[in-house]
Formats: sequence, structure tokens, C-alpha cells
Amino acid sequence: MSSIENMIAWMQARKGKVTYSMTSRMGPKSYDCSSSVFFAMIAGGFLSSGSMGNTETLFGMSGTKLKEISRGEVQRGISSSQALQEVQLVRMDTLVFF
Repeated sequence: MSSIENMIAWMQARKGKVTYSMTSRMGPKSYDCSSSVFFAMIAGGFLSSGSMGNTETLFGMSGTKLKEISRGEVQRGISSSQALQEVQLVRMDTLVFF
């Protein structure tokens, strides 16, 4: 069963322990904005192990795994502060981004 809480736990476990890198984006010591979201989605059971893509791939999931929302709709979550975009994870059946 998919779990937003498992996604948030994956992100929280790395908070302050990893660096941002577009060239070394596959962990475990660094990720970029999209690879961290992919790994969190895998940890949450939303994607199969080995799934990977980029920001365009994530935006392509809008309407399926992801739902675009406004800042005012964000309820509970964390953000990727070193990323070019801000990604929010909220308690819903789908991962939400804006």
C-alpha cells in the first residue's frame, strides 16, 4: 500500500545529511530535486524500484501520480530547499506538487 508518510520519512531521514548535486544525483550522499522525489516515491510505494526520471518526467505524472496545487492548498509537508522548484508532500492519495 502506498504511503505519503513513508515518503516524508525518507526525506526527513536525509535532512541535513545529503548535498545537492546534478552530477551525483543517485545517492546516497547527494541527490538533485527530481531524483530525491523519485527515491521518496519509491520508498512510499508509489513507483517501482529502479524508477527514475527528471523534473519533466515528474510534471508528466500530473493527473496520475501527482496533482498540481496552489500554495494555499498545501497542508502538511516538507520542501526541497536547494532545488530549482519547491516540492511539497501532503497527506492525500497522490503526491502533490506546485
